[in-house]
Parts: sequence; structure tokens; C-alpha cells
Amino acid sequence: MWVVFAVLALWCLVSPVAVSAADKQPPKELYDALNALRIDPAAVYSLEASNRIELRRGDAKLSFDEGKLAFFAPFDGRITGAVFAGRGHALAMPRDPVEKQQMARFLGAPVLDQDFTSAYLRFTDDSAEDLLRQFKNANVAPQQDTAYAAQWEPHLARVNPQYSFRILFETLSQHPRHFFYAGLEGIVTGGFDVLLDNMRAEQMLSNESFTGRAPAHVVDAEREKLERYRRELDAISN
Repeated sequence: MWVVFAVLALWCLVSPVAVSAADKQPPKELYDALNALRIDPAAVYSLEASNRIELRRGDAKLSFDEGKLAFFAPFDGRITGAVFAGRGHALAMPRDPVEKQQMARFLGAPVLDQDFTSAYLRFTDDSAEDLLRQFKNANVAPQQDTAYAAQWEPHLARVNPQYSFRILFETLSQHPRHFFYAGLEGIVTGGFDVLLDNMRAEQMLSNESFTGRAPAHVVDAEREKLERYRRELDAISN
């Protein structure tokens, strides 16, 4: 069962779209390039528990205790993702009452406290810089591992398109708002997600607890933001 843990800002409006001077390629070519991104075989890091590698995003903390973490090849000079296989732990204590209710519904407790064996990460924030800084401090050097990179290719070919549009939207936006996504394979729960994205309203609108408990004008405002977001995406693809 997939559980979405989303941190959303109700007041966040969708940014207007405009091609920056640095973006010379047509949006369709950029989108295809994002879909084609694969793991950089020279950017594979072997981790041990003593390295204490973790990411804190919003109310969530992801710990990468033991295994291999590898970065995507850069896109336009930026790293937009990473993958992990091994042993990790996710801990989240959401402050929002609706998020607590959803977590309690699916996990039996208002706290996310789960071990995971793999992670697919996409982001436009400083997650890559954060991890690289921790690797340097822990004296963890990258290794060449073509086999590890190759084993992720089928998964990336299948799931990359789901997040390419979001990264492209930010690339072409005048006022980019960062996002972070982690698709995790839990040992007990199976797959679950950690998502922080102030530009998206889909998760909240698909949440029955939100639409059933929130005031009608709040739900209507979120639907309008969602429609505006979709119109902007349509403009990019045309």
C-alpha cells in the first residue's frame, strides 16, 4: 500500500512560466532528456552506519544506514535525483492534524517510523549538496560501479516520467519553488512516499479527510490552484 506524506502550503500560488536565457532547448527536448536520465556509475557511494548519513526535509528524517547510494547524472549542471539500496529508516512526526489522521489510518499510528530497503529520490532543492557535504565530512568517496547503475535502469525508465514534468516546470519557471520526493520500499508496510511540494494540491484534494473536514471555500481555492497548475503544465507541453 502506498502512503503519501505530503507537506503542503495552502497559500502557495503557482508561479508563471517563462524560458530563462540559459534554457535554449525546446521544452519537449528537455522533457525527453529528463526522462532519459540514468545513474552516474562514477557517483556510487558505499555507506556504513557509522557514517550517519541522513536527510531532514520538513517533518521527515531519512537515514541511510548501510548500503549504496548513487546520484543521477547531472541535468543542466544540476543533480536532480539519487537512488539507494540497503538498510534505511524513515521517521516523520507531522504537525498537521489531517496528515496525522491519514498516517494513523494507514500505519496505525500518527507517526511514520519505518525501515526501508530502497529509495528513489527526486528533488530540485539542495539535497544533493547536503548529501555530498555529509559524504565529505564522513570521508566517503565515490566509487565506479557500472553494475549497480545498470540494475536501476528498468526502474528509472518506468518512473522517471512521473517526475520529469515537475522538474521541467521548475526549470522554466520565473519563480521556482523547490520540491523533494522519496519513494521508499518499507520492510513492513511495502511502498510509501515522502513528498514536500508547495506547488501541488493533488494529494490534499484526493484526501477524503481534507475535503470532508475543510471549509468549502478552502477546498474550492485549492481546486482552482490545481487547475491553474495544470494549465501551466499544458502550456509547457504545447
